[in-house]
Amino acid sequence: LLFVCGPAPACMQRAMDQNLKITIVSARGLRDADWMPGQGKSDPYCICEILGKKAPKVQTKVIDNTCDPVWEHQAEIVGFSPGDVLVFKIYDKDIGKRDDFLGTASMTSEQFYPGGYEGELPLSDAGRGIKAFLKIRIHPVFIASNPNAPATPSGAVGYPTEPVAPPQSTSHYKPSPYAKADAYDAGSGSEMVAVETGHRAADRLSLSALTQPSSTAFNETI
Repeated sequence: LLFVCGPAPACMQRAMDQNLKITIVSARGLRDADWMPGQGKSDPYCICEILGKKAPKVQTKVIDNTCDPVWEHQAEIVGFSPGDVLVFKIYDKDIGKRDDFLGTASMTSEQFYPGGYEGELPLSDAGRGIKAFLKIRIHPVFIASNPNAPATPSGAVGYPTEPVAPPQSTSHYKPSPYAKADAYDAGSGSEMVAVETGHRAADRLSLSALTQPSSTAFNETI
């Protein structure tokens, strides 16, 4: 047997990829990149990407004139797989010149996968003497016990599978009230004679009740 160690084939890597739901909540303590008189404060926005992958980036809207922006931007990062590193970068939007860099933060998958994460990350390269933070929320990832099963909580590790009700019969058959008598009539010999005798006796009683006058009518006649 020959074992070859190396990167997983592209088809296997794609099978491992999944979408990661995140919320870029807010930032605080950003430096004022528009410090010149009449320009107000920074106009920050945030970008999230997977380090070393060409997956689409996630970008928030621009919040004008603030150093403490609140985005509450919900998005999905496509093509995430365990072992990836998420990189967050914050910029100040400018018109007519290159956007100013306001800080960055990164997270390894061990910090949020699969249990999720919610909290603040300190920003590096935020500026001299600046202590700024980025608040994010990464939703937990449900890991299916069966790779071919749909990614739902009922099929995930640690989640009980919902009980399946037994199939209901679609038959509308109801046993006849004469089933027992019919089964008895199907006998032979003395059994058939007994059934026939019983039927005839019942017929004679019914006929007698119809032909015999009642005691009340007889007394009135007398």
